[in-house]
Amino acid sequence: MSKSISEDFKDAKINLMIEDLLNLEKEIANYKAALIEAIGEVPAALEAVVTLKLKQLLEVGKDLEKNINDAKNEIVDLKDTTKHEITKHFSLVLADLKSEVKSLSETYKSEAKKTKPLSTTKIVGLCLVSVLLLTSVCSGAIYYALSVQHKTELDRYGSGILELSDLTDEVIKQLPKDKKVDAEARYKKIMASDR
Repeated sequence: MSKSISEDFKDAKINLMIEDLLNLEKEIANYKAALIEAIGEVPAALEAVVTLKLKQLLEVGKDLEKNINDAKNEIVDLKDTTKHEITKHFSLVLADLKSEVKSLSETYKSEAKKTKPLSTTKIVGLCLVSVLLLTSVCSGAIYYALSVQHKTELDRYGSGILELSDLTDEVIKQLPKDKKVDAEARYKKIMASDR
């Protein structure tokens, strides 16, 4: 029995449809494998992103700690420089006062020899009183000038340290919960210590 053309055509169509169905099943299997592989890569990618962000936060923390240490070192250097400058200025003032006292003493001695109403002990006493008066006035002026300068510099560094402290608090708030507790404890320890 021979098949008719319409049956052959139907068989050909059915075979094409079966072929298309098999190809479609293969593509679905390929898509399914690709989807499973992509889903498997998501945790690793998320872990890499989280690790990168944590590293960046740790870098910021290290930079903050370095900046705080640098600021503390600058304050110590400023303190040493201020001590040196005060000592230098007092030495200069003392040297000037000694030369002035010497010249005044010589002047008073020469004047004392010319006039006798004042005794030598009174002249020496007046010289000592005037030297003490000049010393106290100069010392007070120098102390006031240096304390005003020192106070403004300390206020500037103090405000910088407060800003760094606020920034550190903000960074700690952004950390994950498990890292946040450790960071807060470490920060409180640093802020409580005397350096």
